[in-house]
Amino acid sequence: MSTQQKRLTPPAVLLATAFLGMTFSNESLANELVDNLKTCAGKADEQLRLACFDKVVAGIEDRTRVDQIQARQPVVDKEKSFGNEGKQKEQVLDKIYATITRVTEKRLRDPVYQLDNGQVWAKKDSSRLRLRKGDKIYIERGALGSFFLGKDGNNTRTKVERLR
Repeated sequence: MSTQQKRLTPPAVLLATAFLGMTFSNESLANELVDNLKTCAGKADEQLRLACFDKVVAGIEDRTRVDQIQARQPVVDKEKSFGNEGKQKEQVLDKIYATITRVTEKRLRDPVYQLDNGQVWAKKDSSRLRLRKGDKIYIERGALGSFFLGKDGNNTRTKVERLR
């Protein structure tokens, strides 16, 4: 009887059990998997044992799909967070394009640009860049956390700060 039990639990099954147990982050799922594999390995009939292992593997595949779906994180709209990253440590855009929907004046006649993506940017320097409603512009990241607003085809750009 002991030779038959050794044949039913070959080292490969035990190794696979240990490996699969380590790949699951949830300890209770790993323990359940190990118990199921041991139960299957203990079956005397080869057909029943094979069917049992197939059932366990199918359960692993289903849980893997569920884990993959749960692991997906919602896609963050990088354009909406441009210039407002703060302490975020993720990949950020270097440049965005938008259309000016409204130009108002801040103190000392500094223009404030409202964009079609909902962002609001204010001019911070004394450059002579003149922009109007409907102009297609870009805002690009500068050194040391600064941002510059410019227009394609125009060699001038102005330093801006994001208000909203």
